[in-house]
Amino acid sequence: MAEKFEIEIRVPYAHTDLMATVYYSHYFEYFERARVELLRHIGFSHKKLEQGGTCLVVTEAFCKYLRPARYDDVLILRPWIADVGSASVLIEYEILNKETGAIVTKGSTKLAFVDGKGKVCRAPQDMAERLKQEIQS
Repeated sequence: MAEKFEIEIRVPYAHTDLMATVYYSHYFEYFERARVELLRHIGFSHKKLEQGGTCLVVTEAFCKYLRPARYDDVLILRPWIADVGSASVLIEYEILNKETGAIVTKGSTKLAFVDGKGKVCRAPQDMAERLKQEIQS
């Protein structure tokens, strides 16, 4: 089995409440960071997509909160390509506490490929092929 792509972040104080617990909404920000880095890792930055006349737009987002993360925790963000359609991609995520190894949250985002006029369009062929390879690896 291929090693999962992952990045680490340290929870900043600004992402927490008075009890030093991460606000739920910041997990979506962490999903965003993980997605951007995963796409860059496999060779497709958002800048490159935009230069080709395409962008990715989040159409669905899901987050299941399992346990709290706190200020100064180091989190491991693990994104992976779960499904690729002709005009969309589904990315799933796990966020783990590095110290304990416990999964803090799980989730997914579904993204649509959109052209410069704001219409849903097919994924660029090279990207669609590479994303499908990622599922199989």
